[in-house]
Amino acid sequence: SAAAAPNAGWWSVQAGTNDVTLLPTNTVDQITTRLRTIVERGLASGVKVILWTLPPRNNATDTGSWADYSSAIVSAGSTVTLQRQKQMAVNAWIRRYATETSGVVLADPFDQLVDPSSATGDWKSGMNTTSDGVHWSDKGAFVAGQVAAAAVRPHLKDRKSVV
Repeated sequence: SAAAAPNAGWWSVQAGTNDVTLLPTNTVDQITTRLRTIVERGLASGVKVILWTLPPRNNATDTGSWADYSSAIVSAGSTVTLQRQKQMAVNAWIRRYATETSGVVLADPFDQLVDPSSATGDWKSGMNTTSDGVHWSDKGAFVAGQVAAAAVRPHLKDRKSVV
């Protein structure tokens, strides 16, 4: 495939957040089938795959937050609560699939990024950008990067090359 052409040794796959939000009629099975297809293409091309869990998403009225898409979600016959449950089900699948699939390494920073006191699974303060409820801030990216580095390190020949 084109992504493997540069002789990559690794693929980093973080996908599914927009599927849960922007495609509210998609089922967990449809979303995870797409993820599996991406991962299997990478594995078939000989790379190892870092598979990320979906990050938190704020419930506030930030652009990109759950509330920002609630009318589209409701119009599609769903609710924000059901979409959050779908997000958690996709994350559960990602964790299970990565654990069971040779060549796949799980990067799971969700627990380090989510506010445990939030009933709606919002980001911890300072972990996402202030302009939306979706993307991580520099601090959140640093935390996620540390999680990914720790996950990848045992799979590297030269383990000293990763922070």
